[in-house]
Amino acid sequence: MMPKINIQNVVSVVKTEQLFDLKAIGGILTYSTYLPSMECLIYKPRRHVGTFLIFRSGKIVYTGGPSESYARVAPIKLLRIMENNGIVILKKPRAEVVNIVATTNFDGKLNIEEIAQTLDKVIYEPEQFPALIYRLDEPRTTFLIFSSGKLVCTGAKSEEDAAKAINKVFEIFQEKNLIAPNIVVAADGGNPQNCKRPLGGNGRPCSFFPCHEGVDEDSLDCRFCYCPFYPCLDRQLGKMTPDGNWDCSGCVLPHVPEIADYIRYLEDHLFEVVKARYFKYLNGRVCLTKT
Repeated sequence: MMPKINIQNVVSVVKTEQLFDLKAIGGILTYSTYLPSMECLIYKPRRHVGTFLIFRSGKIVYTGGPSESYARVAPIKLLRIMENNGIVILKKPRAEVVNIVATTNFDGKLNIEEIAQTLDKVIYEPEQFPALIYRLDEPRTTFLIFSSGKLVCTGAKSEEDAAKAINKVFEIFQEKNLIAPNIVVAADGGNPQNCKRPLGGNGRPCSFFPCHEGVDEDSLDCRFCYCPFYPCLDRQLGKMTPDGNWDCSGCVLPHVPEIADYIRYLEDHLFEVVKARYFKYLNGRVCLTKT
């Protein structure tokens, strides 16, 4: 099954090949800001998605579009508003999509070091940035690849190209076995005879579930069975018991899906940075320690 693709931003450009009177246009467009140093007018409509950059040269850049079709229509509608308010447009405008940003998730762990050694046209500097940069020739796109399995695709000129690029990278990774499945193991190893809920991609059950009372069981994210911050000693999240143990049974902080994603991202980033410093400490010697 191919990964799900989410369009995050579409950028389009219109070139009218005429000079604009930005102060006059600014008087027409409410909620616009004139930047004289850049000879640019920034316009963000209240009831529409995206932002327009209107330049004195006659160029209009639209960013923040939710789709390719929307990004092609939005600047044309803006020009019609300008025309209806007395701004003469000499040439019939045509919007061109210049960049699409799309995201996806391969639903597995990615060994960034192995990818950097396996593929060509990659840039990986973990001390500067946690993601690996991978350039694809056809369709011509650039990827940010994170060890969590998340990818960001930029540079596509159409939604079709974005989909082709992401699917192509997915097929390359599958062919070279670069995607490791996410595995979450129950704290006690689980007992299939008392299965109440499969935990993670391996389907192993947890006999401790449900572990938090008064919480919607379906909304719990169990990737962090034991909280990585325990004991945090934060009295807003837990309390000390009479026998001196920290009780945070009423806190579900690491079980909120969005927070669990963020913790995983921080863990991956920290691991890559620490590992890079470790190899730097060893002055390039190969590490044979099993992990």
